[in-house]
Amino acid sequence: MDFENLLFVGAGFSANAGLPLASAFTSELLNTNRLSLDGPSNALVRFMSGFVDTTFAEGRTAAPEEWPELEDVFTLVDLSANSGHHLGKYSASDLRLVRRALLVRMIRMLS
Repeated sequence: MDFENLLFVGAGFSANAGLPLASAFTSELLNTNRLSLDGPSNALVRFMSGFVDTTFAEGRTAAPEEWPELEDVFTLVDLSANSGHHLGKYSASDLRLVRRALLVRMIRMLS
């Protein structure tokens, strides 16, 4: 293969394809405007929001901009679940479900 050009692109390159920037990722993850009220993605958003509200927002409803960074959520969930500890009221098995819900919602949002 002969390459004549090499392009360096930034993290925002995928925005042209309609994917959210990192600064808007959580807001898009929680955006239910285009979702069916009784559909699976809406249920995932409700479940994830309940987890964050209970675990990080002391029981109040946290707006997307008040959520911890998703990397921090995954880190705490993984550390607790893999060591067999609870995170708030969520057991290790519940935390594995939280992790799967986050991943599934991300995949659904991006596709």
